[in-house]
Amino acid sequence: MRRPRLSWHTMTAILLASFGCLAADIPRAEYPRPDFVRSPWLSLNGAWDFQFDDRNAGLTERWYAEKKSFDRTIQVPYAFQSRLSGIGDTSFHDVVWYRRSVRIPEEWKSKRIRLNFGAVDYRCQVWVNGESQGHHEGGQTPFSFDITPSLAARGWTSHDHVIVVRAEDPSTDLDIPRGKQFWEPKSRGIWYTRSTGIWQPVWLEAVPDPYLQKIVVRSNIEESSVSIQGG
Repeated sequence: MRRPRLSWHTMTAILLASFGCLAADIPRAEYPRPDFVRSPWLSLNGAWDFQFDDRNAGLTERWYAEKKSFDRTIQVPYAFQSRLSGIGDTSFHDVVWYRRSVRIPEEWKSKRIRLNFGAVDYRCQVWVNGESQGHHEGGQTPFSFDITPSLAARGWTSHDHVIVVRAEDPSTDLDIPRGKQFWEPKSRGIWYTRSTGIWQPVWLEAVPDPYLQKIVVRSNIEESSVSIQGG
């Protein structure tokens, strides 16, 4: 029996519907850095375990060591103040924690693995499998860590690996850059509700060794030329 041929419009509709289902499962499912695309990548957007730390006790109690049960779930990359996060709490919580597990694809085993954050407001510390990866300060800039050693120590692709993030955003500290984020409980005038913690995409990518971290483009008007330098 001859199979009916699908029209171009029908095929397009099927593809769009399929992509829509994927995008619905993963918030902001598009590749987050279009100017430096790498094909082996894995979005970490979506559901993470989440915990307010109003006592600022997490570091002392070693919440990064995987033993602490977090009592909420949040949809990354939305700040907990947003209803899209699944929480929608606009009250003051200066310290928050995130946790999620991930399994590394088998085909990445010979690569270096980068953990990337689009932005975390304001100070951020990151652990993988209980090992510190470093910290970052600044709520509007991207940053990343090479987490390969911490993955290899646990067994690489044979286990789920645990990523923990602590974010601290001093709500009433007027000395840190804050744009129009308000330091009072209720928004008014030109001031809007604070955005604390992860508020841009998080993703993993596999890179060769060595690999490019950035490129610098310099133009020479007199010679009508452009030079590109990698680093």
